[in-house]
Amino acid sequence: MLKVRLVALTTLVAAGTLVFALSAMKKRSHHSPAPVPSAANSAESTQAEPAAPPVASGATPEPQANNSPTGRDYSLMPDGRPVPELPTTAPRSCGFGAILLTHEGAQFAPRHARSKSDAYSLAKALIPDAEKNFADTVKKGDPGSLADAGSISRGILERSVEYRLFSLEKGQVNPDPVETPRGYWVLKRLR
Repeated sequence: MLKVRLVALTTLVAAGTLVFALSAMKKRSHHSPAPVPSAANSAESTQAEPAAPPVASGATPEPQANNSPTGRDYSLMPDGRPVPELPTTAPRSCGFGAILLTHEGAQFAPRHARSKSDAYSLAKALIPDAEKNFADTVKKGDPGSLADAGSISRGILERSVEYRLFSLEKGQVNPDPVETPRGYWVLKRLR
């Protein structure tokens, strides 16, 4: 049963990644190529874009929208900062559970899915229950929610999602909803 769950999860993540990559390639092909910087403005063109301001400690970042098909760039943290390196104590693989709350525009969302802000609010409201009894709270999630999704290795999930999962301690529920291309996850590291 565990192998079936792992295969199903891996297949789902791979399919989502493929859809994301294909839609990104399609969007790029519809845009004109970026202009080549001239010598006069080369100093300006090498400067990095300013990062989004950091979120105050204890504040909850609101979901961000950008041009990605799922609403944000998962190679960045929700507040726009680059994903930090994982701590040296982070495992190479870990077991986890996820309560899925899908929304409009998420991969595999049903036709009449809730709004993104409603999914975020519901996920946020489920976190205290999930901290008390994760297995019971999973029943309040959408299809695809699993109390034990099996083990997953690094390099499978999107960078910001992976960072959130692998930074948790064993038995810990992430204190905020985790945005994924498939919807919001109430995420728990099991082992």
